[in-house]
Amino acid sequence: MSTTTSHFRPIPELVALETDEGGLSLLHVELLRSFQLNRTAALIWRHMEQGMTREEIVAGLQARFDIGREALRSAVDALMEELLARGLIQPEEGPSSREAGSCRASRLVATEFIASGISRWRSIEGRQRLLRCLRSRAFDWRTVAALTHDNGMHSALLLGLRSMGMLQAVPRTLRLYLEFCLDGNEERNERIREQTLELVQTLNGAGVVPLLLKGAAHLFRGMHLHPGWRTMADIDLLVPE
Repeated sequence: MSTTTSHFRPIPELVALETDEGGLSLLHVELLRSFQLNRTAALIWRHMEQGMTREEIVAGLQARFDIGREALRSAVDALMEELLARGLIQPEEGPSSREAGSCRASRLVATEFIASGISRWRSIEGRQRLLRCLRSRAFDWRTVAALTHDNGMHSALLLGLRSMGMLQAVPRTLRLYLEFCLDGNEERNERIREQTLELVQTLNGAGVVPLLLKGAAHLFRGMHLHPGWRTMADIDLLVPE
């Protein structure tokens, strides 16, 4: 495989979701299809996201695993060939300064769009900011999708846009993805809430009264307008010594 000098990057239509096993589930936001990667393949994928070349990826793996360089190179080549055949990655010789500037501008506009959608619910000023972002030549829905996923803000953005009557501006495939994330987040938060109750009851049985912190406290205080608004990763408790 001719990958020594070329970079390979994921296609922009993909969103990578981490699995419980440490791998990745690649969701194609237009085709609504998913592709699974195991833990090692996920590590190679993350290196490609960073723009690393084939040799840089091999070197990074060799520093982490006690495996020969040729064996690692063969494994990397095999994965890249499969991903390329499936249309999940594309060759990239390295962006020009103009392309890099365009990418930065797109991220800035997308960041403002997300911040306005989340923090200015039902606000005239917030709606005006959203419309200004949409009219920008640098605006790109794929960048919005990537940033909301990377920062766990997909549910909050959907609810914010819905509250301001802006959902009609969102492409159908992205809207379906955001709704899918919100439904999954709501279900997950309910399970976390149940686990928190079990944990607190167990601690109470041992004579310990914990204090719920951060997201765990919000699940019981009803701070957010929707149970799936906040993306949670753990349960934070404060217990006496």
